[in-house]
This record gives sequence, C-alpha cells and structure tokens, in this order.
Amino acid sequence: MDLSSKPLEQQDISQQLEKPPKKFPSYLDTHDLSQRARTVCEILARVYPGEVETALSTMGMRLESKVVEEVLKVSYGYPTTAVIFFKWVGLRQKHSPYTWDLIVDLLGKNKMFDQMWDAIRSMKQEGALSLNTFISVFGSYFKASQIDEAFSFLKVMKGKKCLPSLDFFSNALDFLVQQNNSANALLVWDTMTTSGLTPSLIMYNSMIGLLCNNGEIANAFELLDKMPYDGVFADSVTYNLILQCLIKNKKVKEAGKFFNEMIKNEQPPTPANCADAISLFFDHDDPEMAYEIWFYMKKDGVTPIEDGANALLNGLASLGRLTELRRNAERMLKGRIKIYVSTMEKLKIICLREGKKACELYDDLERKWRSS
Repeated sequence: MDLSSKPLEQQDISQQLEKPPKKFPSYLDTHDLSQRARTVCEILARVYPGEVETALSTMGMRLESKVVEEVLKVSYGYPTTAVIFFKWVGLRQKHSPYTWDLIVDLLGKNKMFDQMWDAIRSMKQEGALSLNTFISVFGSYFKASQIDEAFSFLKVMKGKKCLPSLDFFSNALDFLVQQNNSANALLVWDTMTTSGLTPSLIMYNSMIGLLCNNGEIANAFELLDKMPYDGVFADSVTYNLILQCLIKNKKVKEAGKFFNEMIKNEQPPTPANCADAISLFFDHDDPEMAYEIWFYMKKDGVTPIEDGANALLNGLASLGRLTELRRNAERMLKGRIKIYVSTMEKLKIICLREGKKACELYDDLERKWRSS
C-alpha cells in the first residue's frame, strides 16, 4: 500500500517528538496497554522514522491483531511512524478490518487525506471497507473544517445507500452547533431526514436553538411544525428557545401570540423569558400584554419572580405611570419581593424630572423600601 508520494524519511516529522501533541492521547496516558504494545509505542514515539523498521524487526516477537490495534489507538500523535508500523505489519500478516479503520481514522484526524484515500483504496481491494470507515472519513473532514469535501463524501455515501446511523448525525449536528454553522447544519439535517432517519427531541431542540441563535425564526418555526409528524413533541425547552428568539429580535406581535400558545399548551415560559417579554412589551407600547405576563407569573407562582417584578416597575416608570408604579411596588414589598437598587435609581431620576409631586411619591416609596 502506497500511503505517500515521497519517502517517509523526507516527510515532515515535527510531530515525532518525545511527547506527542496534546490533542491526541498517547501511550503515556494509557495504563492498561499490554507490555508488547507499550514496547512498540516506545519505538514509534522515540525512534527516527528511517530506523523504525529495523527497530521493529529486532523485537523478535509476533504481533497479533489485538496488539496492533492497541498500538494504533494511541499513536495518532505519531502518524509518520504509525504508518511505517502499519506497513511493516502488513508485510507479515493480514490486517483486521478494525486495524484498517484505525489507520484511516488516524490519517484523517491528522489531515493526511491523500494517504487516507490510498488506504481506503487498499481497503476496497482487501474487501475491508465498512460503515465505520465512511463515518470516520466524514468526521475527519468536518474536524478539519473541510465542509465541502465532507458533504461531497456524504452524497457519495447516500448514492451507495451506505448512510451512517442516527448517532453519527447527532454528533455531526453537535459539532456544527459548536461552530454556530446553521447553513451546514440544515444540510446535514435535510440529508438525515430525507434518508428516513427520525431526529430525537434533543436533536430537534439543538437544531432549533442553533437557528434561533442565528435569527432564523422562519426555519425554527418550520421545524417546530414538523415535529409532530415525526412523532416528536415539543417541550418547554423547545418553546422557550423560540420565545427567547422572538423577544431578542423584537417580534412584539409574534411574541405575544406565542406566549399565549405556550400557556395554552401548558409549556411554562422561563422566569428570564417572562422578564424579558415584560420589558419588550413596555418598550413597544403594549403595557397590557406586559401586565398579562406579570399576572401569569404571580398566578402560577413563577420563581424567581424578582426580574419580572422589576421589569414591570421599570416599564411603568418609563411610561410615567407613577401612581401605578407605587401601587405595584407597595404590593411587592408586602409580598417580600425584592426591588433592585437599579430600579429605585431609575425611578429617582424620572421623579426628579417630573417635579415636586413625583419626588414626594419617590421619597415615600424609598422609606418603605429601605424599611422592608
């Protein structure tokens, strides 16, 4: 098997250090290696590539497939000498399918894609190709941020009716969520669902969260509508992700409608979403809806309630509805709901601007606040 277009001795051996790169575990991190595997690992980690075959030959021991697999699992940090070892073993015995999968994965994770494909071609000749091989290749392209290549490969897999499992797609989506890459996540999602695989609730929530994070509200609602057809039913996490998105993007009318839908479906909004919604509705001249949310918080015993309470007071202050503010504030104090210092400071500024009567209102409320 030709795994390189130039001699291994001439390849970049910067990774052939006494300690491997920390991104890969090594034999030094593993305590349950067999002694023979550890001996080989010592050679791969410490011997110059041009001398590896000689060092391996002087061991005078036969290496079963299990030992070879042990070695490759912890040799990702030494790809150059790991390939030499793999070839050396292959001249003496037939590789197991798992050994082939390991070398393909090792090469892919080290971004040695040309050699990876050389190995895959050899695997095909040996009849050793497996689903795990394809999963490894796709994952390696993703980790190397070679997204176009990953999707081209996925198309080939789909054409051959050799698609990976739901777990694979779940891992791929997790990776794209971490990258905040909604466009490619949708491509993965479409490939998965059009292939007859049914996403789980966790996967739906992850995808909806990603779309909401990128302000793609229409796509988020589309997934929400599709959930029942997959036999998956939205939970409070699903609903709160969308409500949060509507609030963040100042979709006032939609947020009010969606809030009522949540209550109807017995999916409680979070205290944080309630508080943010109250602020949104006051900021956009809809105090009635803000009050509706506040009454819901009190009626259903939403806790903690303080952020919502202070959002209500701040909203009333902004509208200059000081009498209402005092009445609500006094009820809150009696109910031992904490009014924040920042809320009182904002009220003070507004009252000073409004004149003497407003200042008297503030002084009276401040005394009650301090004594509460």
